[in-house]
Amino acid sequence: MEAQRMLEDTDTLLCALSGGADSVCLLHLLLRLSGELGFRLEAAHYHHGIRGAEADQDRDFAAALCRDLSIPLHQGRGDVPAYAAAKGMGLEEAARELRYAFLRETAKSLGRCRIATAHQAEDNAETLLLNLCRGAGLRGLCGIPPVREGIIRPLLPAAREEILEYLAEHGLPHVEDSTNALEEGDRNLLRHRVLPVLRELNPEFPRAALAASQLLRQDEEYLCSLAEELAGETSQSSALRGKPDAASPERGGGPGSAGEVRFSCGRLLSAPEPVASRALRLGAERLEIRLEQKHVAALLELAAGTGGLARLDLPGGLRASREFDLLRLRRGGNDGEPYDILLEPGVWQIVPATGQRVCRVSAGDAANVHEKFQIFRFKNSNICGSIHVRPRKIGDTLRIAGRIGEKTLKKWMIEERIPALERDSWPVFADDLGVVAVPGLGTAERAAAGDDEADGAILLSERNEPCRK
Repeated sequence: MEAQRMLEDTDTLLCALSGGADSVCLLHLLLRLSGELGFRLEAAHYHHGIRGAEADQDRDFAAALCRDLSIPLHQGRGDVPAYAAAKGMGLEEAARELRYAFLRETAKSLGRCRIATAHQAEDNAETLLLNLCRGAGLRGLCGIPPVREGIIRPLLPAAREEILEYLAEHGLPHVEDSTNALEEGDRNLLRHRVLPVLRELNPEFPRAALAASQLLRQDEEYLCSLAEELAGETSQSSALRGKPDAASPERGGGPGSAGEVRFSCGRLLSAPEPVASRALRLGAERLEIRLEQKHVAALLELAAGTGGLARLDLPGGLRASREFDLLRLRRGGNDGEPYDILLEPGVWQIVPATGQRVCRVSAGDAANVHEKFQIFRFKNSNICGSIHVRPRKIGDTLRIAGRIGEKTLKKWMIEERIPALERDSWPVFADDLGVVAVPGLGTAERAAAGDDEADGAILLSERNEPCRK
């Protein structure tokens, strides 16, 4: 526990107590250590709504044990079969999902609390072998982590035999789940048929598997750290789309990319494949999507393609597109959906396609802004009617202040390398006469005004965050 800093930033441990040998051993050990290491100990038992009277007996046993040890016990119950049927998942997966939801909610109510589970060396070996059978990569072969997302596993180095000896030494009773004796399910099949053979080859196989998974975890953590750097570099490098004047207040970078992750294809492909693939997985996970290896391979192939534009739809609603050196990952999105919003003075509103916030203000208010915004200044007398924000329309043209010639928005967007997949939802500010300003392009010559003349302005946020003046 000290080596893995399991008690960092916590003063309470919530021990998951099924009543089985492993969890009883963990509860007793933690109780003995609680005074020395200075943490409060509580327990939690979850009734899965399966195994009938046997599960009721496990619940009663856990309650009696905690009462005898003077340990507060939190109890929860769910209908796993009904949940599994509703979600279309197996009983084991459904039970785990409901159990951990209960544990996390209970831990949250206790404040600075971590959850302690009783996974031991044999559990880790089973997990490693199951993942190997499924063709997992390095991450899957790392086994069960000792600490992750508020969950600690102090018994991970312990062998099953040691746990049983500890219970016998201290006269501690426990319950047995009758389903563990059955050769049904992948984990039970491994436990009863495969692990005995591996123990014949090496009696210390569970510990050997733990040592191997620890070494592999170090390699995985290093590769992930490189992927984090790559993801940060590529997202930052593509944010300005290569435009040298993209930081200009009047011609700032394009709309923010709410719900989107971006990569430079060149940097992605120049990185070693183990790093590039992890960077793509990381990007997808930021959008709450898990990628399989075949999906990662498809994204790398997309990034390596030639031509100006290509796109790819993946499971989970992930949409990927490549435009020149830019690879964009987004979840769903509403490209091309129409919107038309009246900009009422002093009222912040949301641009649906980008998640940005926009407001029409006075020039004086614009001068007092302390956040990073794109600012479009104009004279109110040059505006015809009201100002709306909407996507471009066929025939929209723009003569940009300080630049020669009038062109269609399509031509301007191509010249400024605004991605084709964004052009139909790109925000355009227009009055009754036509286009007033376009992010990434500039303000119309007929409406533009210098700082001394301007009495109106439009503020457009660069990110999907609350705007402060």
